[in-house]
Order: sequence, then C-alpha cells, then structure tokens
Amino acid sequence: MFLHGFFISQLSVLIESESSFYNVYNPNKLYIHEHNGGNCLNILTDFYCIRSFCPLDRVLCLIFAAENCLRLAYKIKEIYYTLQGEGFHTGHAAVFCRFTGCNLWSGREEDRHKAICQFCDTDFVGTDGELGGKYSGEELVKQIRSLWPDDSTCFIVFTGGEPALQLDKELVDILHKENCYIAIETNGTIELPEGIDWVCMSPKAGTNLIVQSGNELKLVYPQVGMEPERFADWAFDYHFLQPMDCEEVEDYTSSAIRYIRANPKWKLSVQTHKVLGIQ
Repeated sequence: MFLHGFFISQLSVLIESESSFYNVYNPNKLYIHEHNGGNCLNILTDFYCIRSFCPLDRVLCLIFAAENCLRLAYKIKEIYYTLQGEGFHTGHAAVFCRFTGCNLWSGREEDRHKAICQFCDTDFVGTDGELGGKYSGEELVKQIRSLWPDDSTCFIVFTGGEPALQLDKELVDILHKENCYIAIETNGTIELPEGIDWVCMSPKAGTNLIVQSGNELKLVYPQVGMEPERFADWAFDYHFLQPMDCEEVEDYTSSAIRYIRANPKWKLSVQTHKVLGIQ
C-alpha cells in the first residue's frame, strides 16, 4: 500500500501539471493509452489494481510511467523526407514525423472491427519505424532539421495516428526557433496547441469534432453520417474530398468527381504517393 500510494501521489503531481499523451507498456506488453491529465491518472490507478498482474509487475508499470512523465519523451513511429502526397500541399517536399498512438483505433488488426475509425491505412504502433524512437523536444527537432537538404524553411508534417495526442506548445515553439513551418494532419477530436502554421482536419464518423476551423478540411469519402454538405460552411480555407482507399476506390473516385462538379467549392484529393510508389 505504501508503494501504491507513493507512486500514485507522484504521478498525480506529474500528470496534473502536463497534458501530454503517455504510452504505458507493462512488462507483459499490454498496451493502454489515454490523454488529458485526469483520465491518464485514472487509467493508471485502475491498471494497478488489475488482479491478473503480480505486485511487482504493477509497481514496474508505474515506475515506467513515472519515468516517461519525467522525461516528457515524444514517442515517434517514424520520420522521413518525402513529398506530400495528398491535399493542398501535394508535391511539396516535406519531412513527415509520425507520432505513435491514436484515440480512434489501437492500431492492432484484431481491434479494427470495433474501432471508431476502421479504414485507417497507416501503421502507427510502436517506435520501430525509420528513425523511430523516443525523443526529447530538442532531439526531435534536431533529427527533423537534419533531413532537410538546406538552410531554407523546413516544411514538417506531423501525422499519426493522431498527432494532437503528443504535439504541444513546447515542441511548436522549438520548431519555430529552428525555422520550421509546421503542418498537422488531425482527426479534429482534440484541441490543438497554438502556433501550428497549417491545420488539415480529416473528420471521422462517430466522433465529437472540436477543431472546426483551419486551413484544410480533407474528408475521406464516402462516410455514413459525414456527408460533405455538413462541412460546406465550416471555417476552412480549402475543402477536399479524398476517395476512400479500398476495393471500391474507383467507384468512390467517380462519385467524388460527380459531387465536386456539382459543388465546386470542393476539390479532389488523390493519394499520389501511392501512385508514385513513395512514402
């Protein structure tokens, strides 16, 4: 009980003072995640009480979580230099930084059928991708800048998973000091930190959308209950329809083209990186 109270009290101080997203891995490799201070603390407290774990495993889990909180590490799936393949900045050279984790799907195939977003085509689990790992803010910015070929403004795209679970004002400020232009691809369910230069919001059915203004609204099409007319008057500079990448993609592309011809406010977004065979 002493250890339980000690670690919970220490975690409560750390977590209440931060709104970052923490990935918690116990020694048995079970994975849980949450965002926002109070929710994270509740998850950890309940997790400690699960009877299927021995006391040592539970204590180790809390120690690991506390270390993560103290280090404030950003957990990155992969970082790579490529061309933006879709949306407004198609063809623009960019450094992509993919954060680990999402609030709409665990990323595990066995969970896809019960996920809020079931058509995701991205691997965002773990830190085992190209240049993946755990970074401090300074380390992450240094790695990102190292991939940009010259001293001009570095165009960085934060994606996921859901990047808003980890991207915070501290990292935004460091990036701006290092002459970076920051774009984010978000599902719109989490409040964004101030200072992001380009906000691309891609809404998913069955979610509560908090981000209702920005630069680019990119709607994967079609989605039941997410008809384009619902978003036509939302305060975004550009509105894109992107055909869902699945077996019916040709039919969905034709349908999107017909809709855009009848509603010229919308533009077509095609995933050109898949056509070109680049990341």
